[in-house]
Amino acid sequence: MITSKHGYVGTRKCVKYSGTHEELRDMLKEGDIVTLLWQNDDKSESIKITGTVTHCGLDSIDVRTSYDEEEYVLDNPNVLARRKYTVTNIKRFVENMLPDSPGPWVGKNLDTWIVNKDLNAIRVSYDGEWLLSGGIMLPSEYAEYAPFKKINIIKESGE
Repeated sequence: MITSKHGYVGTRKCVKYSGTHEELRDMLKEGDIVTLLWQNDDKSESIKITGTVTHCGLDSIDVRTSYDEEEYVLDNPNVLARRKYTVTNIKRFVENMLPDSPGPWVGKNLDTWIVNKDLNAIRVSYDGEWLLSGGIMLPSEYAEYAPFKKINIIKESGE
């Protein structure tokens, strides 16, 4: 399950996402700040990389750090590579924000989404029309509709 908390990178507000490598790998987008980890089999050596994702490929990503830009192969059982990196967390600026709590949200196309406690979502309106039969999507599947904004519900007391 993906968890999130708000923070800052410099003066820019961001959301830090944590979860399993597979969940985080599937939701990576260009512009994310990613932390990657490589460890040898006995965990006596490790390499930790933090930088900005500049390109997302099928099995690898390009990451720009303060000193260069390199391609890193992500851990995947279908890929053979000498070094495969695990995604440990993602920081995403709020302008690219995904839902981080249950409730109603609006995506970049002004579609309405309902998010559950596991941060899975269902789109309930599309292009101004209500959807009656939408499928539940994982964060990695609805990331392309970011940024999302939370809809605040105000309850009025009836007299």
